[in-house]
Amino acid sequence: MGMALGIVLVMSVYALLSSYYLALSIAMQTGLGMSALGAGSVYTPAAVMFFVFSLVASRTVPKYGRRVLEVGAIVLAVGYLSTAVVLLSGPRFTPLLVIPTLMLQSVGGGLLITPLLNTVLARIAPETVGKAFGALSTAQQIGAAVGVAVIGAVFFGSFHPTNEGSAAAGHAFGMASLGTFVVAAGVSLLVFLLPRSASR
Repeated sequence: MGMALGIVLVMSVYALLSSYYLALSIAMQTGLGMSALGAGSVYTPAAVMFFVFSLVASRTVPKYGRRVLEVGAIVLAVGYLSTAVVLLSGPRFTPLLVIPTLMLQSVGGGLLITPLLNTVLARIAPETVGKAFGALSTAQQIGAAVGVAVIGAVFFGSFHPTNEGSAAAGHAFGMASLGTFVVAAGVSLLVFLLPRSASR
């Protein structure tokens, strides 16, 4: 049960990551006409937040265990929801509009994603850790592929390029954020089912 839950959880988390940033890159490059370098630079503040809160997680998980991941999962889901609310409420889509919500997502991501594999593997017998890690690595790849397919379908199904570029991209990315929030809410529920003890 524990390993099965861990596989589903890891698959779901990596479905979020790969699909979401792909949709954002396409929205900024196709909808806003940004270069690949310019679009990538929008991620920089979020990357800094992820790094900082990854360090926080590494120090707090041994003491507080699953509670750190619970907080991270909730903050991550709220970050996706906030992006959806901001974009679907009408403002013109610009990088500055989504940078704060991306940073919020990265706070949650740093607390959740960094310690996730260790937490899942913590109660696996030492002689089976290799097999378990291989299964989790496979789950990462499958999750990424499924996430790109599902969230990509939501994004492109909502992207109507006949509209004004930034408006079409903003609406499509808002819908993708909403779809990602639904998955993130499921991730939060799964995290609450993990063992309470701190990982080894």
